[in-house]
Amino acid sequence: MHSFEFPSPIGGTPFNSDYAPSVLFAVLYALLAPLVIWRLVSPRSRNIVLIGTIAFAIERVVIFGLRSGESHNATERVSNNLTIYMQTTLSIGYISMAADILSLLRCLLVSATLSSVNGSKAKYGLVDEESHNFLATPYQPGTVPAFAAAGATEAAIQERANERYWYRRITSSLIIGFWIPFLLGTIAGIVYVKAETDEHKAQLEQQLRYATGATSCLLVTIIQGFVLYAAVVIRDMERRPVWTLFFLISLLNIVSLYHLVVMNYSTDSLTSILPGSLNSAAAKTWFYILHIAPEWLVAAVLLGVNVREFFQTGLWGDQFRAQERDLVVQKSEADH
Repeated sequence: MHSFEFPSPIGGTPFNSDYAPSVLFAVLYALLAPLVIWRLVSPRSRNIVLIGTIAFAIERVVIFGLRSGESHNATERVSNNLTIYMQTTLSIGYISMAADILSLLRCLLVSATLSSVNGSKAKYGLVDEESHNFLATPYQPGTVPAFAAAGATEAAIQERANERYWYRRITSSLIIGFWIPFLLGTIAGIVYVKAETDEHKAQLEQQLRYATGATSCLLVTIIQGFVLYAAVVIRDMERRPVWTLFFLISLLNIVSLYHLVVMNYSTDSLTSILPGSLNSAAAKTWFYILHIAPEWLVAAVLLGVNVREFFQTGLWGDQFRAQERDLVVQKSEADH
């Protein structure tokens, strides 16, 4: 014990009681592995948009495997390297899924602005067999999709071009913004073990945690508001997928708010069971309910649906930029 206190570890220190929930979530995340493999192998669902979610799901199998081992090993549970890893990934892991949700929202926004191209809702991945086959393969410049041949014109593409431009710019800026909590959380994880024995480092750790939690919560809340705006205001928006995104980002906001609450707690030892240490049975229960369970549910939904069809995304996400350019070029060549 020390004469000063440092921030309590997120999730507490793994004790014997953590073994069962750790194994449970390790198994639950491992059960997502077939979905991960299928989404990467099947041409109809292959995409790079969910790379953050895929990496997150794989990493969670590792962390809960390690956490189950720590629960029965007094030496490992206070290991500096494992503590750094645990506190870093628990602090910032979920923001990778928030970034993926933002990328999916961008696809829906862009698709909505092009709904007039084929005179119907922007279900370009489901229009017909030819169009679906086109979207199920990597885009090749010069290839015209079925909906273009069905009457796409430069005027139709330019109709909401300014709106589309701002959607892309805003989402790109927000995605870049995720680097702020990512870097702050990584530094906080490294500083954490030094904060256990250095009062000044403990104060620095507290500041880094607040900065990480606040920026993460701010970004997630902004995205939540953006999704709600898209669902209620933007015309030609596909409601079912956008409300699905609202549900998912709301779950992640529960995680971010949980972080803001627990960073108020401090302890004088990783193994302390005093109030505020986050090692009590009640604190551990809330950790698994408010932090771990929402994360798993978001990962399961994102990996469980075919995002290429449901969210109208291409292999790399926003599939329409190259197609818009090609259609305009082809129109110009035809005029000459």
